[in-house]
Amino acid sequence: MPVMTQVAIVAQTYGADHRYATLAVAVTTILGMAFIPIYMLSLGGI
Repeated sequence: MPVMTQVAIVAQTYGADHRYATLAVAVTTILGMAFIPIYMLSLGGI
């Protein structure tokens, strides 16, 4: 499942690496858009 988008905001607020958090949000969202439909098809839910 995609990472919560507010992770990047919280990371920036607390001085963490917000660019890495933003990358994690983007990558997991893109992977989720590809993986979730495939997973649903394999379960016969669509």
